Amino acid sequence: MPHRFLRNFDNDFQVDRIYEILINAAILITLLSVLIANCTANFGTNPSWT
Repeated sequence: MPHRFLRNFDNDFQVDRIYEILINAAILITLLSVLIANCTANFGTNPSWT
């Protein structure tokens, strides 16, 4: 019984870590996409960059 409980707890912990990594990756991707969109908008509207 204790081994099964520990195994389930370890699996839940790994799943939580995977979800945390996925959420962090999604936040980073959204921030990068916003930054890239801002940079492209600035490059498109600012003639001094070209």
